[in-house]
Amino acid sequence: MREDTKRRLEAALAGDVYFGRMALLAGAALCAIFGLWLVASQTTISDRRASGVVQRAIWRINVGTGQRYPDFYVALDDGRLVPAGTLNAELPAVGTRVTLHEMVRLTGYHSFFWEGAVEQVEKP
Repeated sequence: MREDTKRRLEAALAGDVYFGRMALLAGAALCAIFGLWLVASQTTISDRRASGVVQRAIWRINVGTGQRYPDFYVALDDGRLVPAGTLNAELPAVGTRVTLHEMVRLTGYHSFFWEGAVEQVEKP
């Protein structure tokens, strides 16, 4: 084999190896970034209680699947109007006072969940 042909063949093989290594390194970096984002989005840094008054509590139906889901909003004592999730089969009546779990994620996302406890408030 001629010398210049041999050099070209070795250069082509070295380029293929370099491209393969860079693709593998880029894939590993993307997996690491996705893993860090996943951990950060699921890590709870604060789990506290918040109470408020139910402003809207109705069942909605997803027209694509026919599954019902709650449309449930609570006005918290600090003035925020927040959506709340629940797994209960019954929703509280509008105007009742409820206690929610407020979870704050590492990314700053706040989620509210109602477990079913309704506070009894006496009318003055």
